[in-house]
Amino acid sequence: AEAEEARRGLAASPTGAKSQLEAARAAFVAGRVDDCVRLCEEARCAAAAAVARAGAGTPAAEEHLRDDIAVCSLLGKATMRQRRWDEAVAAFQNAVDLQEAHYSMEKAEEREALSNAYNNLGIALKNVGRLESAIEALNHAYMKATNGDDKVATAQSAQILQNVAQCLVQQGKMDDARMMYSRALEIGQRLYRSDHASHALNYMGIARCLKREGKIPEAMKSYATACQILDGKDIEECLAEIPEVPSKERLEQVRQQCRQELAQLVMFMEELKRRQAAGELGEAGEAGGPEAPAEGAA
Repeated sequence: AEAEEARRGLAASPTGAKSQLEAARAAFVAGRVDDCVRLCEEARCAAAAAVARAGAGTPAAEEHLRDDIAVCSLLGKATMRQRRWDEAVAAFQNAVDLQEAHYSMEKAEEREALSNAYNNLGIALKNVGRLESAIEALNHAYMKATNGDDKVATAQSAQILQNVAQCLVQQGKMDDARMMYSRALEIGQRLYRSDHASHALNYMGIARCLKREGKIPEAMKSYATACQILDGKDIEECLAEIPEVPSKERLEQVRQQCRQELAQLVMFMEELKRRQAAGELGEAGEAGGPEAPAEGAA
């Protein structure tokens, strides 16, 4: 009872939300995601109470609202890690709404924060199957990241374009998806050297689109470039250059997928040539030809 009383007292104090936010961040970094979610939920209550006490529109209330924005963003990341996608959507939507209401788009750091919130919202929406809403959120993210100027090249804008491409792939719009991957690759090549590991993900995305479009030789070339980049670096260097890949295990999985999907296409083309040579297919290989293999999960 005393512990609960103390917890309530902390939540009601002016610094309650901030203290719980810091504790939630520590829990997230330590991998205690359940504790992080609980602390975030308590911090949101504390922030709401603090805003009510301070009075809407006051400087103190604005400070507490900014704490609430940080809490919503962290809560979204935590529930995303738990794969509780509906809750992640709600958390990131709250973060977006608060930032739209209280951030200034004249400040680059606040515009970037809003872009991140929209990007995360788009990812969460994609994972609940709301693809049109996801693309809309990601378009907002891109506009904030570039401030409406397509000539602006940032790692954030390239990542957003990759996420749009993934939504378009799920919609079966391969040509549009390939264009988005190509735009992301172009931005990356403007920012980094030609063998930067981040390019490999775009080359893989392009290869998968080309394969589904039936452009097998072009797909093989794109896969080969991705494999060359990934296999030419050690794991630590790759992870540093592809922060969206969360672990060594996931990176190795991506490497294996790239090699396997390329090998499958090589075997597919060899079988196609064999059948053509044996007279089992027409010159174009259209009559009863083998079907191109499907790729693994991205």
